[in-house]
Amino acid sequence: MTYLSHQDGEHTGRASRELAEHLRFLDNDINDLNGKLRRAAHIVVFAVFTFLLGLTLKISGVSLE
Repeated sequence: MTYLSHQDGEHTGRASRELAEHLRFLDNDINDLNGKLRRAAHIVVFAVFTFLLGLTLKISGVSLE
């Protein structure tokens, strides 16, 4: 996650395309699968960031009211 967030579009595209090739059994359309993987990656990354932010706020005693 950290590695790919510091790469340009060409490198992240290549990484997701290689993953799509390995997961070809899920969908025969590699371009469609690649797009789905890239969208899902953003959802997962932001969910992790949101969880960590919430945990940090809770530990530090910040009131959200």
